[in-house]
Formats: sequence, C-alpha cells, structure tokens
Amino acid sequence: MNSEVENDDEEKLIGVVIGSSSGRNVYGALKSPYETSRGSFVRIEHQEKDKYNFVSVIAKVSEIERKSDLFTNDFPSEYLNRVISTIPQNYHEKTIVNLEVIGYADEKSHQIKIPRRPIKPGAKIYLIEQSDLKYFFKQNLKNSITIGRLVGYEKSKNSIPVNLSISELITQHLVVLAMTGAGKSYTLGRICEHITGLFNGSVLILDPHGEYGNMFMDGELRFDESSLEDDIYSSERKDIKTNFKSLIEKGAGFKVVAPNNDFSRLKYGTDNFIPLIINFDELNLTDIIELLPGMSEPQRRTLRVAWKQWRKDTPPRNPLDLIDLLTTDFDKVQQRVKREIGEGGRAISRTSARIIGLRLKNFIDEVPIFYVPDVTPSPISIENLVGRKDPRSVEDQLGRITVLDFQSIPKEILQISTTIVLKKILLSAKEKRTRSCFIVIEEGHNFAPSKKNIASKRIISQIASEGRKFGVGLGIVSQRPNKLDPDVVSQCNSFITLRIKNPDDQNFVRKVGEYLSQRDLQELPGLSVGEALIFGRAITTPMLTKIGPRHLEHGGETPDVISIWRKQPLEEE
Repeated sequence: MNSEVENDDEEKLIGVVIGSSSGRNVYGALKSPYETSRGSFVRIEHQEKDKYNFVSVIAKVSEIERKSDLFTNDFPSEYLNRVISTIPQNYHEKTIVNLEVIGYADEKSHQIKIPRRPIKPGAKIYLIEQSDLKYFFKQNLKNSITIGRLVGYEKSKNSIPVNLSISELITQHLVVLAMTGAGKSYTLGRICEHITGLFNGSVLILDPHGEYGNMFMDGELRFDESSLEDDIYSSERKDIKTNFKSLIEKGAGFKVVAPNNDFSRLKYGTDNFIPLIINFDELNLTDIIELLPGMSEPQRRTLRVAWKQWRKDTPPRNPLDLIDLLTTDFDKVQQRVKREIGEGGRAISRTSARIIGLRLKNFIDEVPIFYVPDVTPSPISIENLVGRKDPRSVEDQLGRITVLDFQSIPKEILQISTTIVLKKILLSAKEKRTRSCFIVIEEGHNFAPSKKNIASKRIISQIASEGRKFGVGLGIVSQRPNKLDPDVVSQCNSFITLRIKNPDDQNFVRKVGEYLSQRDLQELPGLSVGEALIFGRAITTPMLTKIGPRHLEHGGETPDVISIWRKQPLEEE
C-alpha cells in the first residue's frame, strides 16, 4: 500500500475493535461520538487467514453509547455545580459502539461472505465511502429491480440502491408482511410495475378490495405525474411510462378482470374490463355444497346423484341443465338411482331436489360469474390473462399486469374463483401453454389460513412447492402474518417486512427470519411508513430500505377524512 493510500486511510480511521469478539457482533471504541451514527456502516480491516491479505469487513452500527469515568450514575450531586464550572463536560468521555458484522465481498464471486474467524481486538475501524458501500451491495442490474434506497443513504447523489433479483423473486417466492397502512400494497405495486414495465413480465394480481384496479380508469392507465427530485427515479418513471404505453398499444400492458355486474361497469366503463366468467363444471361437488351451506343429509345425497347425472354431458356443461335435473327433469335422476342402486337403495327426495334447484338458481342469478351458453360472455382464458408461451400473435408474447378485481363478489365465490384460476394457471404452466408469471395474492391469510383446510390453501401450497419448476412465482401479502399457513410460508425464500407491532406477528417474523439479527427484529415496530426490512434469497444481505415511488397511480391510500369533511360545508339555515 503506498503512502498516499495509507494517509487517506488514516484520515478515515475512527476507532478500534475492543474486548472479546465472537460471532457477528463486536464492540468498538471511537475517537469521537460524532464519527458515525446508529444505522450507519463502517469498514473493519480483518485478516481471515494467515497467508491471505486483509479483507474489508462491512459492519453496521447497531448501538452507540457515550460513557464518562467522571459523570457516572452515582456522581455526588453536591459537587455538580463546581464540576460543571471547572471541568470540560467531555472529560474522560468514551464512545462505545456495538457493531453487527455484515460480511465481506469475495473478490472472485462477489458473494457476501461472513468471516469464519473472530475479528481481532485492536482491528482498525474506518469510515466507508458511499461508492465502496454501493459496490459492496451491488447486484446484476440487468436481472434485478431497484426497490428503493438504503435507509440513511437515500438522499444524496451517492445514495445506495437496494436491488432485488427478479429470478430469485419469482422462482423462490416472496412474502410481504406489515400492519394495515404501512405500505404493503404500495410496495407490491412498485415491484409489479417494474416486472412488466421494465422486464416485459406477466403479473396476475388477486385483489379482494379492488385497490389495484384504480390504476386503470375509463379505459386508460393512470400514471403518477408528481415531480421527483431523484434523477434515477425520474429516468425510471420515463422508461416505465414509455414501455407501458407501447405494450397497451399492442394489446397487452394492463388488463382488468371483474364481475359482469353494474358495479364493475360503473367503476371501469362497459368495455374496459374482461368479465369474470368461469365454467361451472370446473367446480367439484364439495365446492357446490360450500356454495349452498346448511344442506341436510338427504339434500346432499340428492344433489350428489343429480350432479353425477349432469357430469355425463360433454363440457362445457350448462349449469341450467343441473337446475333442470333438480326440478323439471328430476325423473332422469330417479331412473339413475334405480338403474345403479336398485329399488332397495336409499331414496332421494323430489322435495329436497326442488329446494336445492331453487337455491342454486337464485345463487347463479345473483352472482353472474358462471358461464351459461348464449347468455353470458365466454369464460376467461388464462392464456389471455398471462400470455402464451408459444405465441400466436404479437400480444401473446408481451408482458401485462392483470388485476382480478374481486371487490363485489361474496366470500364463498371469492374462494372458489381464486381456486379455479390458480389451478388453471398451474395446469397451463405444466403443459407449457403460458408464459412465466408472478401471482400476487392480497389478504393471503384468508386464502392460505393456518388453521383451515380450504381449497384455495391447497392449490396455493401446491404452487409454492411446484410452481418454481414451471415458472410460476408467488407474492403473498398479509397484515396478519401469524394467521398464514406456515407450510406455505416455509416455501417462500424472500421477505419484505414493513412496520409490525403485534407481538404474535413479530414472533412469526422471528421464526422465518433466519437471516436476521436480534437488532433487525427490534426495528420492526418503529419503522416509518414506506420503510421495510428486506431479507432472503432475492437480496444480497438484510437491508433496511426506504421504498421508492410508485409510477402508476396507487389505489390503496387511506382517505384523508378531515379534508373530505372540510370540503362539505355545513348548510346555511
């Protein structure tokens, strides 16, 4: 090392390692309490092997403490005034820091490695240049998205970008956790618009609250037009806006699937959404029983026989034919019983059949999402929603965000619709008919709950375990982490955790956060809105991140009720 470099390093020297060191935590003594601050990063010179040169280990300041040999807790108060007037307040003061070792960058692979030998007491601690820190945290930008900036390093021109590997995100699955209002949907929205807007990827969003659909109103994609001070974000917005407009002109880019009802027509306009229509014969008998709760055993038995008779027809089957079998054509059902079971078989009731038939008819009339030939639009096409692997047109090979707006349908239909769509996606991926896609499931604890064995959980679990082989990735979002199925979560290898205050939810993160330190976990309840702790396979090391701006309009904001009230003045008497 030449003298210039040595002098430069000496100028950056701020302290030394003290005490015993083991594992990933070391203590240091600083020259001054103003050399660094909590959450900042420092560099420690460390010799990993005798024959190896020194490596620069990056460490994070997790705690900082100022001590004085004079001003201790038991300092006699009667001497206070005399001491204050005669002795400098920094007399015999020490600044001690607790450092969390992050690791060092391997010169050949650039992988971040944890030192396997303890750091030597007396090792020098240096300030770290932001350019060096940026190099340490860098990823292959061609295959990653910038989710935001490192907290504490987000405002200057040398801000530290936090990048996520797209490949790891999709093939290894993602979980986003936070309390209500902390920014879960905002964060996922930023990821989705990057996947499609910059990588031509396909994203499918299951949206129970209709928030994501607000990006698309009156047949047009809504972009955030607010100004951005960050030049990098401004450039990013320009590229995403240009690419989305190009995709939409070619028939892809953004699509909305919503129930074929007045609510959807009012929200989006008559011709601006794809009607949510599914084949009734994709339901199994258990699904139908769940749609019509409270059936007696004779009614279930009668439905079972009628359903078997109806299934003899060639698909797509008409649900009105099943209703006819339960009402006007019930004789056909009775003949089936006599033919297959004989006169001694358990009787089926015409009265039970009529009751079930009327209930089923009312349900189909009230919730018009099932395909009826010559009455409803055609069933949704999974190939249309995510694109074809073997393209038949330009549109087929282009990226798109497809939002399934489930806002106006009952909970039972929500479960069944989700199950059917996810089954079709996995099947088409296995048969290599569709493009790779990233599936976002909002309110994940309702679709994959920890203590209920429901159909949607079974298919989500299957995708979590098998989807990566076929290019189907999951992004599960929840504000109740401890209610999520642990088996599903165990298949997910990347996590974004925003503010979490509930102790049970914090314990859940502690169980899945093998990459996290105790100090990381202590950060969760104090995170500001838009700040996230990101860890797992998609990122080089756990990083506290300020999430970057959305470029499409965000629909999940909490309304400013005070402003709304003030816009509605009291009527004059």
